[in-house]
Amino acid sequence: MKHFIKFNGKSSLDLHLLLSGDIQHVAAQNDVEEVEVLGRDGSIIVDKHRLKTVVQPYEFYLKLPAKVKMQNAIDAVSDWLSPVGYCELEKSWDKDYIYLAAFNETFSVSETLFYLGKMAVNFKIHPIKYLKSGREFVEVQNNSELVNPTNRTSLPVLKIAGNGNVKITVSNTRGRQEMKLEDIERKVFVDCENEVAYSEDGNSMLSVYGADFIHLDIGTSRISWDNPSMKVWIQTNWGVKV
Repeated sequence: MKHFIKFNGKSSLDLHLLLSGDIQHVAAQNDVEEVEVLGRDGSIIVDKHRLKTVVQPYEFYLKLPAKVKMQNAIDAVSDWLSPVGYCELEKSWDKDYIYLAAFNETFSVSETLFYLGKMAVNFKIHPIKYLKSGREFVEVQNNSELVNPTNRTSLPVLKIAGNGNVKITVSNTRGRQEMKLEDIERKVFVDCENEVAYSEDGNSMLSVYGADFIHLDIGTSRISWDNPSMKVWIQTNWGVKV
């Protein structure tokens, strides 16, 4: 089986890119600062409580069929890598997960034969990879349970449909969280990672009241809301460290 990556909605195989046999797997690392103190042996490790972006290199062979010109193939690769910001990236050997990747560099192709080239690219990878099962919006019932199958707290996206005010409550063994939205009209989205709430058309921003945007802790959480006329969907964003 030929391994491949899928980025920006297109497989590397569609661009005649074959991954080299030696794939380097780079893990995310904690962002820490080492502080040297005069007169003290060693150093103090200061944890910044975040993971650093991963630089993931890939080497490809560009192997072209007879009817494809090298320059046309390079142009197609350039277009593939052109988006600004994160795009979803999938790996054929890690089928359950979606990565977020960005390409912010240039690349070059070494043409060894008129139908064969070699190139390397470095993607910037978000340090959390997400279960595909947690990237879909699923309707939840009032006062239902959500089970986080990973070892990390997740920051979900909520889709709420209805009119008026609503208070969302999430509780588990670690405590209770409350988040209130007012003057909802039709449908809104609450992005708990980016800490924004907005209307379906994206034109209106909403204020969120409460201690903070909600999160889903490890284990079982219960979600409920005080306005029974509202419908709620959730994109759980279950994720693990890259």
